[in-house]
Amino acid sequence: MPNLLSFRPWTLQDWDPEAISQLKNPERKPDDRSPFVRYARAAALWAEWTREGTVVQGQEPSFPTVEVDGIEFKFALARIQSLLPLVSVPPSAKEHYQRLLEGTQVYIDPIIVVPFGDGYQVVGNHEVFEAAKAYQSDLARPGKVRSSDYCLVAIANGKLLDSIQVRTLTFDSKKPEEDIVNELLRAKYVLSPRADAPDSIRVEIGNKILVKTPESGGAWKQALAAALGAKSLDISSKPNDSGSNVSGKKIVLASPKMSRDVLEMGTEYPFGSVYTEIAPPSGVKMWSLRDFSN
Repeated sequence: MPNLLSFRPWTLQDWDPEAISQLKNPERKPDDRSPFVRYARAAALWAEWTREGTVVQGQEPSFPTVEVDGIEFKFALARIQSLLPLVSVPPSAKEHYQRLLEGTQVYIDPIIVVPFGDGYQVVGNHEVFEAAKAYQSDLARPGKVRSSDYCLVAIANGKLLDSIQVRTLTFDSKKPEEDIVNELLRAKYVLSPRADAPDSIRVEIGNKILVKTPESGGAWKQALAAALGAKSLDISSKPNDSGSNVSGKKIVLASPKMSRDVLEMGTEYPFGSVYTEIAPPSGVKMWSLRDFSN
């Protein structure tokens, strides 16, 4: 299996989602002198667990598997460079996971991927992936392989794509509808009858439909946000909200349904539009970076 390493997984003796939540979302107390104290608290909890045997480690390196809703996930370590992003995540979304990784040195949850080309396509836990990249960048050293070059992944087969849903983002804008359309057209959005084109992002403004085929780079996202009157695509998004503001100018941003064809076309999804409810239970198999050796 190219780019994959086995590892010795850590598991809770008695798996408890509330205990995992305490590790993933450490309490922030009113008298904390810094917002980062909570991550030291998570690190202390992990140290207590390992010291008292609350978590146990596998005796031999392996590729453990977990089945969820009929889909098998194979856990492994993968080079971060072998993972291909699908969704652009704003910095605020990854910060918590990066701080948690820095503090605990533990991957509590895996990055969910499917085999794709010579690597793996990220299809779940995108924030963890972005945190992994940022953590790796902070510790990069020339000519040396480090634990930060790897991350924990859960590899699913192609059936997972059928279960991945695409969230519709709804925006309300105070800008006149005509101005929004004209700005989108200036940003090289084109009116098209192919509203369901699988390689395109669809924008609906009133009874108008515009289709955009994402170009390389992220400039189209900024152009779209500006046209909608939003600072960025994540801040003003209202998932599953069908309401309009008093001006009645509702803008709906929709991505194509996930499929292998869409992945092969290289479609890039807007912030937060791709999600899946099928994932390995949180903390079911964990990896400590301190165990890494090469």
